[in-house]
Amino acid sequence: MKKRLSTTWKGIVFILFLSLIFLMQSCGGGGGGSSSSGSSSSSSGQALIGLTDAPGDFVRYAVNVTAVQLQKLDGTLVYALPPTGATVVDFTQLTNMTEFLTAGTVEVGTYNKVIMTLDYSNADIEVYDNNGYVIPIPVANMTYDNGTTTTAITSPIDLTVDLSPNLTVAVGIPVQLALDFNLANNNSVTFSGDTPSLEVSPVLDASLTPDTDKIQRFRGPLQSVNVSGNSFVMILRPFANALSKHDTSFGTMTVNVNSNTAFDIDGVTYTTGGLQALNAEPQYTAVIAHGTFDSSLNFTAEEVLAGSSVPGGTLDAAGGTVLSRSGNTLTMKGATLTRSTGTISCDPTLTVTLASTTKVSKQFSKGSFTISDISVGQHIDVLGTYDSTTNTMDATNGYVRMDITAILGELNYPASAIEQTNGWLSLSLEAIDGIRILNTATDPFDFAGTGTNSTNDASILDYVINPETGLDTSTLTTNHMPLRMKGFMAPFGSAPEDFDAQTIINLSDAKAFLNVGWGAGRLESDVFTSISTTAGLVLNGSTMSSVGVFHRVNRENDITDFVLNYPGTNPIVQPDGASTDNFCIDQAGTLTIYDTYAGFINALNTACTAGAKIRHLYGWGTFSDGSETFSAYYLQINLTKPSSS
Repeated sequence: MKKRLSTTWKGIVFILFLSLIFLMQSCGGGGGGSSSSGSSSSSSGQALIGLTDAPGDFVRYAVNVTAVQLQKLDGTLVYALPPTGATVVDFTQLTNMTEFLTAGTVEVGTYNKVIMTLDYSNADIEVYDNNGYVIPIPVANMTYDNGTTTTAITSPIDLTVDLSPNLTVAVGIPVQLALDFNLANNNSVTFSGDTPSLEVSPVLDASLTPDTDKIQRFRGPLQSVNVSGNSFVMILRPFANALSKHDTSFGTMTVNVNSNTAFDIDGVTYTTGGLQALNAEPQYTAVIAHGTFDSSLNFTAEEVLAGSSVPGGTLDAAGGTVLSRSGNTLTMKGATLTRSTGTISCDPTLTVTLASTTKVSKQFSKGSFTISDISVGQHIDVLGTYDSTTNTMDATNGYVRMDITAILGELNYPASAIEQTNGWLSLSLEAIDGIRILNTATDPFDFAGTGTNSTNDASILDYVINPETGLDTSTLTTNHMPLRMKGFMAPFGSAPEDFDAQTIINLSDAKAFLNVGWGAGRLESDVFTSISTTAGLVLNGSTMSSVGVFHRVNRENDITDFVLNYPGTNPIVQPDGASTDNFCIDQAGTLTIYDTYAGFINALNTACTAGAKIRHLYGWGTFSDGSETFSAYYLQINLTKPSSS
């Protein structure tokens, strides 16, 4: 059985999974109970729309999101993002969090489409070259796959998606929609000499279920504080929007706090009395709240930053990863610089000067820290005074905040005897904060001074992990197991251990994304060596190596490239057999969804017999390295029109 949906895909392939979970909440509640006008309406409901991203190999990926619209069944378009709410989004800043674009009200009704508009005309996209240097990509060298050909990105792109089932917005039923723009999956960079070019084939994942593994973030000016009610209200001004604008067009958000909430206000960490200190700040003070939602979409902050502790507030700020440390001097890479004047730029590297007077804090912690806690690999936010002439940040009278840092690598099993005695793990390190370890003379990281394993080779090949108390490591017993960890670097000079892990994700079992392309299209016989309703699709490895730029599986930014990792082999793509499996064929803009894998295969054979060529294969599921098999719960194949049409 099949269901045909007539959709208009304007310029880009856009896939949206939407598991609709309608969460009930009374109008008088906190968090989801606030609205863009400060009052609720009998004809509107609330939409919490956020953006997040999986890691990629970009220093900066800033494009303009000019609109987010919901379309009703009768074709009426309703702006979920205000019509004047265009905002620059740097997707590289969203790899560990969801930043909320809006908490506004939308009209009550039933919606069947989501439309998001991206504008690349002033895009600021920068990548690392093969030597680890930061290179900007000229706008003229950016192209996208529009379903029939590759063209320059010269006009805004409407990403249009059908919602099935339809989305019903009602009074008192807030809806959270998080859109995931996956840089590693969606983009391919090639170099001609020293000049890079970018080809995008965007795929967007979305969910109304909060991602508990990611930080949820609201940013904007302070509107009011309710000390007795343990809450405050902030006006949303997401991403690069100036904090000095006090309009509520992006909505307002009620933020609840409790005794565990950490407050960092004007460089002071409060163990108690944080909300009272926030109440003493002037209205419209810059605020950032990180926290979690409950089942009714009430938002409780785990951490609140305010005043000069907020990047873009009263001090210059830079966020990036520490590459090296010599005494009280740090070198940061991929530093996103936010001036106190509101301007934003990206520097390849930045020198930071510390002193004993520098105030140091740690994300989600009320503890006391000093500059000795800042080590190589740590992601930090630095607030101080920037000197553009020398490209230095003076933080001697400023602040440094150590942020949760992500690392990627393969497990060394078994660990050494001393590591086992201490309950440590050993990792062959592949990346820190998305920055690839090169293990060459031009390696971006210099681990000198970090501790006993202070040579680059030793640190990379035997990176010592201290799991947080209570973290289950009993299943981590396979050599070369791919792992992604989040936590903090050990204090400078104290290694081993090198890294204190708060979470560990076994990427062998992680959700995988399949992205394989054949350029303008290839015959079915060239793409697959065999097709079976029982054994699946067997990819032809030889054609993947000669056409297209996408031939990969991505698991939490752990990229398995069929051409590089399995040259000449024929990977298998098959359904995972779950009752919720979905199979789609997008032929020249018409998306057809099949309830059965057999129906999907029969339709594919029929279309290809009529002359259609295969352009792209997308899938979500799991990947087995041993058998080179991708087991999918969702598959989509993009076809050209039949040659006879």
